[in-house]
Amino acid sequence: MLSVGYLSRAEAIIREIFTQKTTPATEETPDAYLISFCETSDLLSQWRAYGKSAGFEIRFNSLTSDNNPYGDLQSPAVSMLRLVRIEYDLAAQKENLRTIIQNSVECLSTLLDTGSLSSEVEPLAAFFATMEMLVWFYSSKHPKFAEEREWRVIAFPFLHGAPEQYSKPELVKFRVGRHSLVPYIELRSSKPKLPISEIICGPGGHRSLTAKAVRLLLKSTGFENIIVRNSEVPLAPG
Repeated sequence: MLSVGYLSRAEAIIREIFTQKTTPATEETPDAYLISFCETSDLLSQWRAYGKSAGFEIRFNSLTSDNNPYGDLQSPAVSMLRLVRIEYDLAAQKENLRTIIQNSVECLSTLLDTGSLSSEVEPLAAFFATMEMLVWFYSSKHPKFAEEREWRVIAFPFLHGAPEQYSKPELVKFRVGRHSLVPYIELRSSKPKLPISEIICGPGGHRSLTAKAVRLLLKSTGFENIIVRNSEVPLAPG
């Protein structure tokens, strides 16, 4: 039988997901740090939300590798890291969750049948089942956001006991957000440089001067063969 603590968290997550219009996060939900990417480039809604007066869209080649299909990023503060495509379709979200639960039950049944479900193995099996549910939780989004075609890096910090008890709090950094203090974790690529393929300069500002400055910055930091262009979105600066 799955540990009560893990089951209660998973149950709360599942119940809230399908009874609310938005993806909830509560004090009982273990923390995760997210980085979001868009498959769709130069998107009007993104400039409106994040870069109406000024901003840059940084586009990447694949962040994955043959040795690490979940993302070529790492941090000593992170216990697990996944690169996932966001699912917007409600029916697909339910089917993905059903598959996770079914696979978890089959795994536990196999352990029971073989006599391998010891007091040491049971919490570990429960933990991995719960983490798969949490990945599903953080990779499901309302269908109204589907135009973004989002991918996410999901990074789970090392925890000790309760969700708010970090094993390595000294590795968490902070910045001032629009409405509150925002904690974050630095992820670094195992490659010498990030695989940047293109930088789009946002609407507004001095467009020609901005693009020129970006090219100079890239050259000064050793980046080569990166496309730099201005946004084609006719959005007036606000």
